[in-house]
Order: sequence, then structure tokens, then C-alpha cells
Amino acid sequence: PYAGEYKKVFTYGASLGAYAAIFYAGTIDAKAIALSPRQPIDPIVYPHYKKRYEQRMVHPLLNECVDFKSIYPPSICYDPLDKIDQKFFEERILPLYSDADLLLIENGQHSVAGTLKSSGVLKDFVIGVVETGKIPPLKVDVERNSRYTSKVALKLYKEGRYEESVRFLRMALEGEPE
Repeated sequence: PYAGEYKKVFTYGASLGAYAAIFYAGTIDAKAIALSPRQPIDPIVYPHYKKRYEQRMVHPLLNECVDFKSIYPPSICYDPLDKIDQKFFEERILPLYSDADLLLIENGQHSVAGTLKSSGVLKDFVIGVVETGKIPPLKVDVERNSRYTSKVALKLYKEGRYEESVRFLRMALEGEPE
């Protein structure tokens, strides 16, 4: 009810919050700012979470919400190498918002919000979208994401590449906690 009082309205979130930002942006014609959107009880995502959630979807799938589509394309950031996020984008968001403004961060993990934050550009990302309606050019360093560097460290350790593993482990431990 209060959204009509403003010239610009934004919804914002990460993961499930990003899904909600996109889903509800259409009800108030807001611009969604979404980081790694996914809905864990959506049928295409649910098999990965079925041990954690008993609930099933009771509202329409995002790609079926044509009547609730916002007039503003969402600004979305996610890791295309994250299979769940990529599938959710392709099957749920892209059919509804083929004009979405995208920032793809390979190896940003599902935690791209943390990757942007640890790179020192999360604020620039959000403010850029709010001020211009588009994602600004950003310099993102995935090696500042402790989740990514710890995964690399473990992989290198398992391969017997101990010195390289220690280097990535140190990077993970020096990184900002997410």
C-alpha cells in the first residue's frame, strides 16, 4: 500500500530472499535486486534439499507468474557454475525475465553476496542498481571468498599438492567470514 507513494521501489535479497525479491517485485512493480536466487522447495531444487524440508510449493512457480511480472527487469547476480542456481535461473527466471540485467561470477559459489562483500563491491553493486537501474562494472576477486578458497585448498590437498593447498588455506583463513 505504501509503495505507490514512491517514484522508485526496490526489493532485495540473497538466496531465498532473492527469490522473494523477484516474486514480490511484480506485486508492487518494484525493481528486484537478487543475489543467487533460489527457492529450496521448488520442484527443480527440492531434490537437493528433501532431507531438510518437508514442505512443498503451494503457490505458482515463478515462471508461471506472468500476471505478477514486474514492469522492471530484475538485476541478478549468481554463479553460473553453481548447477542449482544456473538451473533455477534458466527454468524459473529466464522464461519470465529474458531482459534481466545479469552479473555472472564464476566460482562465486551460491554465496555471491559474500563474494561481492569480500571483494569490497557489494555496496557499489546495490547503489549502482538503485541509482542507474543497471549493474555497474565491478572488479570481483573470487579468491577473496573464503568458501571458494577453502574448497580449492581441500581439492589440492586431496590431489597431494600440499604447498598449493596451504597457500589457498591461508587465503581462506585470512578472508572475511561469511
